[in-house]
Amino acid sequence: MLLLFIAAVAASAYLAHGLTPQPLPTAALMASPGQATVESSPVPTPWPTWTPTPILSPVSSASPTVPTDQPPAPSATLTPPQVTATPLPALTTTFQSPIFDSPLATPTVAPQLSPTATRPSAQPQKPPTYTPYPTNTPPPPPYDFMVMGTPSKTLLPGGVDVCAKVFGRVFDQYGNNITSSVAVAVEWTDGYLLVGTPDKPINPDGTYEFCLSRGKFNIFVVAEDRSSEKYWFSTDEPNFTGQVVYEINFQLVR
Repeated sequence: MLLLFIAAVAASAYLAHGLTPQPLPTAALMASPGQATVESSPVPTPWPTWTPTPILSPVSSASPTVPTDQPPAPSATLTPPQVTATPLPALTTTFQSPIFDSPLATPTVAPQLSPTATRPSAQPQKPPTYTPYPTNTPPPPPYDFMVMGTPSKTLLPGGVDVCAKVFGRVFDQYGNNITSSVAVAVEWTDGYLLVGTPDKPINPDGTYEFCLSRGKFNIFVVAEDRSSEKYWFSTDEPNFTGQVVYEINFQLVR
């Protein structure tokens, strides 16, 4: 391959030389009449000089050539930046050591300035106000005579049914028995009965008393310009034979 390439280059050079126009030979100077003719001999033109381009010879199998890696040449020189050190301010010494002659270096601490604030003027203190708890004042009684305590009920078994006994007393605000000065009434659906009147007086022990059949009743105090609470009760007792006894007391409360 290398020999073919050299032959091709040589042929190209030869063809280029053949196509180059040759210089004309020096012509004979035409002399004027009466002068001699001067003839010049032709000057040979030298061949062009051809310098072949050097071509690397093929690598021989006998002695292989190991290429050496060469580091590329640096394109530019890097210059490190210059750092200028700023010296620290000198520390002031204000403390003299009692042991050593040389003073110890103590840093100077800037005083902390507290912001100035205007204190508000003292205001007179008001005593706290307390809201009293509401007292559990019972409402005024709706009636002048109210049922005193809890009425009691007693069953007295017997061989036969007898009328129900309803009795009691009436007291004033101080606990005095005033049954003889008032009347007590019992009412039911279609009638009523009153004791403490001239024809139906109270008992000598100062109690009023009713003898009632089985049924449902209201009992209350009857007095001039006074109101009374009505107490409802029943004398019905299924599967019972005997007497039902109620004690119901009243008291003047206002």
